[in-house]
This record gives sequence, C-alpha cells and structure tokens, in this order.
Amino acid sequence: MKTAFQSPKVFVAIVVFVLVIIVVYMSQRNERMRLKAPQPVALLISRNLSVIPTSVLKTNRTKTRLNVILLTHMSSGSTIVGNMFNLHPDVFYIYEPLNTLRREIDTNEWRALPKPSNDAYKQDFSTLLRDLFTCGFDEERTIELAFPKLTRELNTWYSSTPLNKESLKKACKARKITVTKIMQTRLPREGGIRELEQVCRSDKA
Repeated sequence: MKTAFQSPKVFVAIVVFVLVIIVVYMSQRNERMRLKAPQPVALLISRNLSVIPTSVLKTNRTKTRLNVILLTHMSSGSTIVGNMFNLHPDVFYIYEPLNTLRREIDTNEWRALPKPSNDAYKQDFSTLLRDLFTCGFDEERTIELAFPKLTRELNTWYSSTPLNKESLKKACKARKITVTKIMQTRLPREGGIRELEQVCRSDKA
C-alpha cells in the first residue's frame, strides 16, 4: 500500500510547492535588498554576470524610470531570466526587439556586416531602442519590429487589447522599469558597450 509521499503526483505537487515558496521568499528578499541599495543599473548578461553603471531616465512622468538591457549569448538561460523580470508588476518586458531588424539585413547573425549596411543598421538600432526605452512608440516601424507578425496575430486571439501605439505607450508608462533582451551577435559592429549604454540611458546620439 502506497503512502501519500510514495505517490508520484503527490511528490511532484510537494516539490512544486516547495519551489514556489523558495522563489517567493527569494523574490521578496531581493526586492528588500534592492530598495535599500542605490538605483540599479543596466544589466549586461554574458557568459559571466557583469554590471555597467548608468543613469536612470527622467520621463515626463513624476517617477524616475529605469532601463535594463540583458546582453547575452545564445543558449545561456537568458530567456528564463527575462521571464523572471516579466513576472514583476513594475516591469515592461520586450523580448529580443532586434531579431527582425537584424535578420532583414542578413539572416546569418554571425557574419559581420559591411560598413554601409552596418552604418544603416546602427542608426535603426539606436532609433528603435530609444523609442522603446522612452515609451514613445512614435517611430513608424517600432511595433512591427519589436512585436513580430506572429506575436501580433496571437495577441488578437488571446487578448482584447490591441498591440497599437496607444495601448503599448499606456502599458509602458504604467510601469517603472523597461527590460529588454539583446543577443550579443545583434549589436552593430564597432558599436560596443558604450553605444549600448547610451541607448539604455536614451541619450542623444
């Protein structure tokens, strides 16, 4: 006769419950530590975790806005990290907004772009990210690039809120932090971390 703990379903349920308790506890603990610490910074995730200091963004709202970039390699666990950010009610999370833009130029992301193409990509790269980080959604192609066709189509099935300029701007401004994930292979050539930091701060080019 099996006991409750010998039942696979009960065991799995107990393990999941314990994991949820641990995650909730760690989230609350990290939030308390974050509130005690100075304002966070742009977060760059590569093979190792590294942090680059940056200023927070002052918008026309009364609150200070924080922009965070997860800079990562493929298959590094960054999707899970991004989803963890996405669970926070103060975070407006955008998943890999450069994917479509970079693949329009060359589907081989490992191949360096020639200078003319790279210069054009660098300008579009900065324009897109600044529009996202300022909650503007004013540029003509921002929504098309940041939210691919499949995402927009699925949204029409599962949500009554359309993905348009007004709804996205409202959702973005209702949150304190904008987080986005960027693959390192999609950075402009010779752009480097300095360019990325300027974009994260929404500085003028």
